[in-house]
Amino acid sequence: MATFFKTWQQWVAVAAVTLGLAGAARAEEAEAVETPEVTQAKAGEWITDYDRAAAAAAELGRPMLLDFTGSDWCGWCIKLDDEVFSKPEFTAYAKESLVLVKLDFPRKKKLPEAEKKRNAELSDLYGVRGYPTIILVDAEGNELGRTGYRQGGAEAYVGHLQKMLEPVEDVAAADGWLTDFKEAQKQARETGRPMLLDFTGSDWCGWCIRLDEEVFSKPEFTAYAEEALVLVKLDFPQDIPQSRELIRQNEALMEQYGVEGFPTIILVDADGEVLAETGYRRGGAEAYVKHLKELLKK
Repeated sequence: MATFFKTWQQWVAVAAVTLGLAGAARAEEAEAVETPEVTQAKAGEWITDYDRAAAAAAELGRPMLLDFTGSDWCGWCIKLDDEVFSKPEFTAYAKESLVLVKLDFPRKKKLPEAEKKRNAELSDLYGVRGYPTIILVDAEGNELGRTGYRQGGAEAYVGHLQKMLEPVEDVAAADGWLTDFKEAQKQARETGRPMLLDFTGSDWCGWCIRLDEEVFSKPEFTAYAEEALVLVKLDFPQDIPQSRELIRQNEALMEQYGVEGFPTIILVDADGEVLAETGYRRGGAEAYVKHLKELLKK
């Protein structure tokens, strides 16, 4: 035995100190291992592990903000970081209200393979087609809203996010148009008419706005549609609030029909089977009606 003690009291004292230090070390180690990314979420910092972020969101009862970004090459992503995400107005809001998740697709920086693979899976899952894409989701991954870069700075962006997260009632579609796909299917079955699906960006897409003004709002088209079609507007606006249910429905239909741009006009039967596809065409309402009739003859 290398160490001798003059009394048993000395031995007990040394043993107690030794055990105390070991216990403290174990507690410190356990704390280091078990501290979740929730700590980061509370601090308003960015998490790169989606699954840990989802656990944090569930624990905190907050939505996640998913930032699909190209951090070292995408100009608009860098502007969004500089003008919004790095500003105290945003970080103060995020600290109290969000779990921040950075899903990066860099060109120079090398990510761990597991992170790179997971980010690609999430990009496919949410149908991301460009950067930056900002998606608000709940702890289960259900989409609550989608946006991107916006001018105006951090304070305006925070207001934009808050508005997206507010419960909303859907704006009624124009006369003759439905927004509920299942209701449209029901009408299509009852009337024996095909559905015209209008995938549109009604408040930002120039060609969509032209199609509305030159065709869909004209009496020649409305008269034909009343007799021959069930009209369904599937909108992807930037500033018009939509319910979460409507957003999910429209996103699912966009993916189902492989829509890659706006406006996309798809004629389908009551079962949702595609009959024909078209888009904006010059010539006005009368010519467009003729075009639709020809498509439905095929």
